[in-house]
Amino acid sequence: MPGRKENISSELKKLEAVRQYIIKDISAHHTISTLSRLFKLNEFKLKTEFKKRYDLSIYKYLEEQRMQLALELLSTTKHTVNIIAVKCGYAYATNFVATFRKNFNVTPDAYREESYDPYIIDQAAALMKKYLHRHYTAEILSKHYNLSKQRIMTGFKKKFDMEVYEYLKFLRMERVKELILQGKTIAAILPLVGYTSKEAVYLGFKSVYKQSLESWRVKAFHQKTHNFQVPNNYPQKVKAGKVATLQDDSVGYYYSMTTP
Repeated sequence: MPGRKENISSELKKLEAVRQYIIKDISAHHTISTLSRLFKLNEFKLKTEFKKRYDLSIYKYLEEQRMQLALELLSTTKHTVNIIAVKCGYAYATNFVATFRKNFNVTPDAYREESYDPYIIDQAAALMKKYLHRHYTAEILSKHYNLSKQRIMTGFKKKFDMEVYEYLKFLRMERVKELILQGKTIAAILPLVGYTSKEAVYLGFKSVYKQSLESWRVKAFHQKTHNFQVPNNYPQKVKAGKVATLQDDSVGYYYSMTTP
């Protein structure tokens, strides 16, 4: 029956238009009667068909959208709870707090302290990696990104399962490994990763990887030189019957030719 199909299609379009209208301004006070008049739908039909299509009543759908906005604002802004309440369509902060607690079993303030913005944490991590020689703490990052110290700490714990200082140490030790494999000595590496003594590097390496730097270095270079090909520019008499091994002269690393 073409006429009936057209009516159903028209009603579905109106229901979607109602939903989009609600989303467009969730801070507004939407009522069934107002929406019914605006979209020329019977009030009873509007209520029943909306719930049937979206599995939520209009009021519950609006509340859900408001709560999602509240989560976003709490995580990404420094707005007060009063301001967030207004932006989410609540005239009174007490009503907003009660609704938030009902939905998430926590107050907005408590949620804010436990939440973090992944984008900010990623930015902070990238900053630390770029300038490894600098000293970073949760407090320093808090001031830099205008977020509370607690939220920075929570963010690193949730994102990396580490405290800020632990993550910085991990980044530095990863760089230490890269530089050693490039032939740098520990003395040359120190200023590049923010350390002032070799002992600090050795201790940091062991705390991160649960093995000494020297034992790792021996294994790493053994693996690196296992299939080492003698350079063509070596004299033929040196190349004959010789193998390449890595030596550390405390200034840099070089290959020497020895009889196997």
